[in-house]
Amino acid sequence: MVHVKRSVFFLALLLVLVVLLLVYSVTRASTGRQKLHLMVYFLREMDPPNSSEEVSLVDPVLLESSPQAVPPCRYVLALSYWEKMTQGVTNLLSLLRFARLWKARVVIPFVRKSSLFGLPLGQEDFWNFHDNKTLVDQELPLDLLFQLDDFKGNPQKNSRYAPMIDYGDFIKELDLQKGEEELQIFYVKIVYAQQNWISHPGTIDCSTLMKINKHWTDPNFPGVNVACCKINGALPTLPENISSLCGFKSMSSYVVIFEVWQGITRPNPDRYFRMFVPSEFFRNDTAISPVLPHSQYVIGNATEFIKHTTGTDVEYIGVHIRTEKLAINSKHIDDKKCITSAIEESKKLSVEYNISHTLYFTDGLPYNNKLRPFYRSYVRLMTARGVKRSVYDPLLFNGVDNSAFIAQVEMQVMSRATRLVVCGGGSFQYVIIQRFSKRNSNPIVRIEGCS
Repeated sequence: MVHVKRSVFFLALLLVLVVLLLVYSVTRASTGRQKLHLMVYFLREMDPPNSSEEVSLVDPVLLESSPQAVPPCRYVLALSYWEKMTQGVTNLLSLLRFARLWKARVVIPFVRKSSLFGLPLGQEDFWNFHDNKTLVDQELPLDLLFQLDDFKGNPQKNSRYAPMIDYGDFIKELDLQKGEEELQIFYVKIVYAQQNWISHPGTIDCSTLMKINKHWTDPNFPGVNVACCKINGALPTLPENISSLCGFKSMSSYVVIFEVWQGITRPNPDRYFRMFVPSEFFRNDTAISPVLPHSQYVIGNATEFIKHTTGTDVEYIGVHIRTEKLAINSKHIDDKKCITSAIEESKKLSVEYNISHTLYFTDGLPYNNKLRPFYRSYVRLMTARGVKRSVYDPLLFNGVDNSAFIAQVEMQVMSRATRLVVCGGGSFQYVIIQRFSKRNSNPIVRIEGCS
């Protein structure tokens, strides 16, 4: 009986050794891609149930690819980001989240006055990507204002966002592609602020769109194939829905152009001005702060302005009065009292902390003609109170005569103040407060009842 048991034991041991040898040989012969499949499988199994959002939203190929596997010829851009700089950047970041799921890159937009646009001004009448025209003086690439290094490269540091590509590199890559395959352009119009949209979303005749390049719809125009579609912004929409409706889900390369990108939101009856996306899109996907770090160009101009105005290493009080918001809300608040209160508070701080320099900043002359009389009356009030407004002049500091650039330099100056007084509210002022708080632990004086 003992001999039988020993025989069974040695036979089982031999079988185990054979199995191990077979597994070893298969493992040696397996490719890197097979190993990657196993790795992805085990990672998926280890994820908690609520963290598997990306599995349902993203092409499985994306999950099995490294961050470096972004195809070279998939691009997304918006002709307009709808709002001024602060909210425009927020809208841009939401587009980066969408484009990541398409494995595409987003073309770095341009700053025109104080708004973001996807293409240079010279391209408006004839959007031919292969014609890289010289930019006008007041039109700037966004990375002249902000550091975007974390969004560039492949892989980039912010892996939850699509990488960005300079407009010039975008042009060069399309030039290299020219002649190899037809360029697929998908022009997407999102219909916002519609609670009950009767028409069915999907592809439409490009001739019905006013802003589409008519040359693209010409059958004799070489190397371009254009498709146009409409999306109902009030219906919860994911990137894969847009892909399916517009017909480019399985395309290997393309350019997606949004006519106007107004950002995204969870379904909310008070926010029909943005595109609705299901709540699952935001699950485990915390957006980064829209307070992007300033470029060295902006920082350098702010430094020179401070040296010229107060001197080097001199303490000063920063005051920001958001005149446009005060004018808009003038029916509900005492706008003049708000301004005088801000001036009085800054003078109290000056005495209490023995700070001799105070820099008063306001927004510039509003574009809205109806608000201009308010602005002029505010300036007269400040002058009557003995206040001289601080204004950064780009011509004195080798800067750029662009309203967005000027605003960012002044924001950088206010963020370096020893003490800060704010009045009026708004998203621009919110970013000033955020930048100041990152550098300074001193309390911020907010004029109550003025926003």
